[in-house]
Amino acid sequence: MSISRWHRRRSVLVSTRCCRTGPVEACGQETQPYSKELIAAGMHSGSVMAPTMNRMCYLTLRGISVARMLTALDVQNPVDVVEVHPGGAMALCGAPVHLIKEMKGDPAARSSLRSWLGDQTMIQLPMDVMVNDHLLAAAAAALATWRWKDGRSNWLHAAVLPHHPFDYAC
Repeated sequence: MSISRWHRRRSVLVSTRCCRTGPVEACGQETQPYSKELIAAGMHSGSVMAPTMNRMCYLTLRGISVARMLTALDVQNPVDVVEVHPGGAMALCGAPVHLIKEMKGDPAARSSLRSWLGDQTMIQLPMDVMVNDHLLAAAAAALATWRWKDGRSNWLHAAVLPHHPFDYAC
């Protein structure tokens, strides 16, 4: 399926966040087992951070606001929200972990990962996806979301209300 065809379905919103911690009372403590699973898959421990950490708070709060606003819309095709870890999604789908770790500063790593995404049936990705690591991460998040929506996640932690209202998938 091409990314443009997937985009036209518009039934899914990707809400990216690096990790979840336990209930609010546990904020500031060690991350939960699902974060450890991403580290065990080869991800840097620094890539998995609590949403309450200083540099994540703004993105977390913005994501919560946007997710609540979109899920409250009364529309013909309701919006589904899933949390994803883009790097974790690539690692758990079999992308070379060393390339994921290098994609921020290495254009060659981004090029190789773009090719890898193509091998994952994400065809017709524009060359611009390699401009920076954020665009490539967005494509990886789209892949994880697409697989989640189709029930084919490589890794899934179901929503746990009230603190984690959305599934977390890679």
